[in-house]
Amino acid sequence: GGLAKCGNECATIAKSCQNLLHEEIDADELSALLWKNKSSLDEVKATVCKKWTKRCKHRRMSLPSTYNRVDEEFVAQSEKDIEMERMLEQMKAMGMGGSLYNKDDLGEMMGMDGYDEEEDGPPPNFEL
Repeated sequence: GGLAKCGNECATIAKSCQNLLHEEIDADELSALLWKNKSSLDEVKATVCKKWTKRCKHRRMSLPSTYNRVDEEFVAQSEKDIEMERMLEQMKAMGMGGSLYNKDDLGEMMGMDGYDEEEDGPPPNFEL
């Protein structure tokens, strides 16, 4: 259980969904469809796949029988990683963007870098 770190599979699916929402589907219409909660899963699929886009083809190309798909290993996120992602999302929502700091930078600023200042003593350039 828990939240996993996003690997290649997750990133591929996320990118496909982002492209779909930015290029083909009106996010407000999808939100309204889901918010009303009057449609079954099959009805939502039919609306999104058949009415709004042409991405869900009836005849998909099959992979060769020699293809051996291997699932990516589940790698759980730590509580610190989850908190850093939430902070980055909040910063982006406030218009600060994620390019200013990455998770490691934020962790260091927030004292979540794995080092305990009390045990390590003051920083080397510390003056009273």
